[in-house]
Amino acid sequence: MGISTTESGKYIGYTMSWDNFDKPTLYFEHGRYTQSHKHITNIGWHPNDQYHYAGNISKEKHDYYNSIRAERNPGDREAKEKFKEEFMGGHYNSEADDALLFECSSNNHRSWAGHPSRSKLIRVGDGGFNSKYDDEYARGVLKNGKIA
Repeated sequence: MGISTTESGKYIGYTMSWDNFDKPTLYFEHGRYTQSHKHITNIGWHPNDQYHYAGNISKEKHDYYNSIRAERNPGDREAKEKFKEEFMGGHYNSEADDALLFECSSNNHRSWAGHPSRSKLIRVGDGGFNSKYDDEYARGVLKNGKIA
């Protein structure tokens, strides 16, 4: 079956962490392909929602978002919404070595889901980009890929 180039769009880069070493999650213009995950149902192609923003944020901002996402306090929900709005406005972009990927998505532009990642998005052309995971590699994974 596979995922076509038209469906995926441009290859953007990958994330790599201790638990998916040598099987990075691949990011494309229209979604991501997870090759390895502790939850087997998460492996495969994940198309983006209609509206999607992704970028690296500082570890400090990442830790802050994780601290408010449990909604333990009445103000946490508002704090999460404010954080997502500011992120989508470009306020938290970071390319520091310890930066981590953060994503926001929505199908209606009103209700947004925020998702902090375990590692940094390494973009095609970045200094730390490993050519082993180039466009040819990414397209090969998609060619045999499945929907998650």
